[in-house]
Amino acid sequence: SLDPEEFRVAEKKREEMIKSGISFVEKPGFEHPKSVYSSRTLDYLIKNSKVILYNLSNTREMSKHNYSNVSETLCETKREAEETDDFHEIVD
Repeated sequence: SLDPEEFRVAEKKREEMIKSGISFVEKPGFEHPKSVYSSRTLDYLIKNSKVILYNLSNTREMSKHNYSNVSETLCETKREAEETDDFHEIVD
């Protein structure tokens, strides 16, 4: 599970390291030239983590609900078809 407080603490520490000039890697000079260790903040992850989790949860619930509705509709349609004379003529 994602802990927003843990992200805030990590981001604060990262920003302190950037200001102090402390290297983010064990062997300075061996960083990847396109690394983003010090160029991006984590604020967007912190702010959006709850929204993202909510949307995922909501999507799962909607899928379950939609599946249930489709299943019920199919059962009702089958039941209605079985009750008509046309169904018995086709089957018999």
